Amino acid sequence: MLVAALVWLAYVAARLMFPEQIALRPGVPFLIAAVPQDAFYGIDNDVLSPICFGLVFICLIKWFLEPKPSISVGIVTGLSIAAAYLTKLSNLPLIIVAVGAILWWCILEARAGRLRGLIPLLGALAVCSAPDALDRNGMCRRCNRVPWVVIAAVRLWRLHQSVPRAALLFPGPSNVGRALIPFATLYVYGLSRLLRNQTNLVLAAIGAIAITITLLEVLANRVAFTSAYNWFHM
Repeated sequence: MLVAALVWLAYVAARLMFPEQIALRPGVPFLIAAVPQDAFYGIDNDVLSPICFGLVFICLIKWFLEPKPSISVGIVTGLSIAAAYLTKLSNLPLIIVAVGAILWWCILEARAGRLRGLIPLLGALAVCSAPDALDRNGMCRRCNRVPWVVIAAVRLWRLHQSVPRAALLFPGPSNVGRALIPFATLYVYGLSRLLRNQTNLVLAAIGAIAITITLLEVLANRVAFTSAYNWFHM
C-alpha cells in the first residue's frame, strides 16, 4: 500500500513537472516502482520518509508554478514538512533545502511587490509546520518555551557530530531514497535532455533501466524467495 502511494505521488509530481510532455509522465513512477525495496515484510520510518518528502516536493512545485498559491497549499506544505521531520530526524537536511526554496520564492515575490498579500499563506505555513502540532511523544511539549527552529538546529548539529563527514558528502542509498521522487524526476528530466527530448527513446531507456534493475534484484535476492517463511509473510 505504501509503495503504491509512493508511485502515485511520483505520477502526480511528474504530471506537474511535465505538463506538455504527456508521454514522459509514466517514466517517473515506472522508475520508482523498479527501485529495490529494503523492507520485505516490515514497515519502518525509512518507508514513510520518501512519501512525506514526496508530498513536500509536490507542494514546492505548486508554490513555484501557481501565480498565487492558496492557503490550502500552505497548510498542506506545513503539515508535510512537519510529518517529514517527525518521521525521521535525518530528513532535516532535505527540509532545510525545501525551506530555502520557499525563502527564495518569498524574495522573488517581495521584489515584485506581492509579498504583503501572501501573509496569510505564509502564516498558515508557519503554524502548520510546527512539529509540536504532530508531536506524539511529548518532546516538543516539554520544550514548549524553546522555539522549534532552535530545537531543530540543535538536533541537526548533534546529527552532524554523530555522522561521519564522508557520509554527509557522499550520501548512501537510504539518503537518496528519502528524496526518491525528486531524484527520479530529475533523472527522467536529465535523460530527456540527453536524448534531445525524443520521447520514444526516453521511455525505451527508462524501460531498459527498470528491467535491468528488476532482473538484478531478483538474482541478488533469489535466496530469499526459496524460503517458505518469506512466502508465507508475503
